[in-house]
Amino acid sequence: FVVTAYVHEDRDHERDLSERVAGVERLFRQGLEKDAFMMQAALATLSRDEGIKKDFLQGNREALLKRAWPIFDKLRQSNRITHLYFTAPNRVNFRRVHHPNHHGDVIDRITTLRAAEIQEAARGIELGPLGTFTLRVVVPWYKDSQLIGFLELGEEINHITEEVHGILGVDLLV
Repeated sequence: FVVTAYVHEDRDHERDLSERVAGVERLFRQGLEKDAFMMQAALATLSRDEGIKKDFLQGNREALLKRAWPIFDKLRQSNRITHLYFTAPNRVNFRRVHHPNHHGDVIDRITTLRAAEIQEAARGIELGPLGTFTLRVVVPWYKDSQLIGFLELGEEINHITEEVHGILGVDLLV
């Protein structure tokens, strides 16, 4: 990210700008960390839902949507979550709860590739197809010790840049 500011020629202004940039970086990272932690906790809870797991394993998209939508809607309203994915082990999307009619494509974003590679949670900021930056957390999903797929939550991050602006009075351009 880039902090937009006008620098005067004297050292006091340069030092002030340097401190503000450090503050922006710190607040931005703290916001991302806090949200990623919440998303990972929500995914851990979701991964243990036996009804959701059953619907996914049976290939029942409609039952999965019916069961997952209230959870997604609550996360959307209380935590600004904008994306919920259920993805097969081969990274083919099974169900986008936030966009139910779109499925069957291979998910090849870096967070999903990383989660598949390390078999642990992966997170990162990625540019979406509509030009929005989204914080994504992807976790491998298991039944017993067998990988059955991946769960993913995402949130668009404009609220974090707005919070940084409100606290530090700087504009961010990502």
